[in-house]
Order: sequence, then structure tokens, then C-alpha cells
Amino acid sequence: MIDAIIEPGRTKPHPKCRMEKVPLAMQNNEKNMGYFDPRVVSIGPYHNGKEELQEVEKIKPIVAQLFISSSGMNMNEFC
Repeated sequence: MIDAIIEPGRTKPHPKCRMEKVPLAMQNNEKNMGYFDPRVVSIGPYHNGKEELQEVEKIKPIVAQLFISSSGMNMNEFC
């Protein structure tokens, strides 16, 4: 709810979501620079293609399958 105030137009997260995007107010604060950048693995499109994260790309399909399996849902429900 607070995020909707900070970022007008943002809707409530889906009840089954496990990760949310960092609110713009936090991303744009100089004190937070670098804290939200991935150091090991990139999940989603925001940091895709960064050279320092490429080594982990090989295991992402395995981790994605484990994530889906642990959710109790099947792959079709995520697509």
C-alpha cells in the first residue's frame, strides 16, 4: 500500500508473489545506490546480460524449476 503512494498507479502485489520490484523512491535515493543490484544472479529482465552475472546463467533453469516445484503450482500457471 505504501508503494502505491510512493509510485502512483502501482497495484497491490499478487498474493502469491515472492519478490517485488524495489520502489522507485528507494532505487533513486543516493544512499541506496548499489544495494539493489544483484551480485551473484539476476532474476528477471532488469539486470539481464550483465557480464559479471553470466556464470550463473547455466543453473538458472534448474533453480527456476525448483522455485516452481516448491510453489505447488505447475509451469503453465507461471506463463
